[in-house]
Amino acid sequence: MKLFKRLGLVVVSAVTFAACTGMVSADEVKTVEKVEIPSYSSTYDGGGVLIEWETDSSHDGYEIEYSYVNGKNKKVKDISTDCYFEIPCKKNFYKARVRAYAKDDNGNKTYGEWSDYGYYAKDLSHQDVETDGYRVKKKNKVKVTWNKIKGAVKYEVYMSTADKTGFKKVKTVKKNKNTFTITKFRKKKLKRGRTYYVRVCAVTKVGKRLVRTPMEESVQAYISSY
Repeated sequence: MKLFKRLGLVVVSAVTFAACTGMVSADEVKTVEKVEIPSYSSTYDGGGVLIEWETDSSHDGYEIEYSYVNGKNKKVKDISTDCYFEIPCKKNFYKARVRAYAKDDNGNKTYGEWSDYGYYAKDLSHQDVETDGYRVKKKNKVKVTWNKIKGAVKYEVYMSTADKTGFKKVKTVKKNKNTFTITKFRKKKLKRGRTYYVRVCAVTKVGKRLVRTPMEESVQAYISSY
C-alpha cells in the first residue's frame, strides 16, 4: 500500500468500480433464452413468406439473418418488438435463423444464441400453377404448368377430387421441367364432367435432408363433359 500511495494510485474493488461506472456484475446480467427455429406461417400474394417464433420474457428484441440456401444474398435485420418477419422468397429457397437480445438501462444489448436454421419457400399456388383440363382423342387429360423455384432438385405433382383433402402424388418431375400432363388418378382414367384439384411441391436438398415447399392452396381443373 505504501508503494501505491507514493505513486498516487487509488485501489478499488471490482464491485465498487462496477457500481461507479454503471456496469453490472455477472450475476446481474440478463440471461437471454435461445429462440426456437422459426416456423412457416403463410405465403403472401407477392411471394413473401411469413415466419414467426415464440417470445420469452427475457427478450427485448430480435435479430434475424436470412439468405439463399447456398448462403448467398445474406442479410441481417433488427426487429425491435415483433416476433414475425416476411422473407421475400419469390423464386428462391431461403434459410433463416433468429437470436434474441436484452437491453440494460443504458440501451446496451446482450445477445442470446442463434436458433438453428429453418428453411423456407413460398407455396406454389394459383399465381404459380396453371391447369388445363381437356379431352382429345377420347382421352381426358389435365395439363399442369408451374413456375420454377431456384435451387429445386425436383418437383412433385399431387392430385385430389377434393379441394382440401385426399391428395395423392401422381408424378415426380425432374428439375429442368415445369410441366406434366395427368391422364390417370388412383390408377383410373380421368373422367369427363369432373373437377380435379392439383398442387405442386418444389423440393430442394440441404445436406441429407429434403426440404419441400408448403402446399396450402389448390388449383382446380375441370374436364368438360362435351
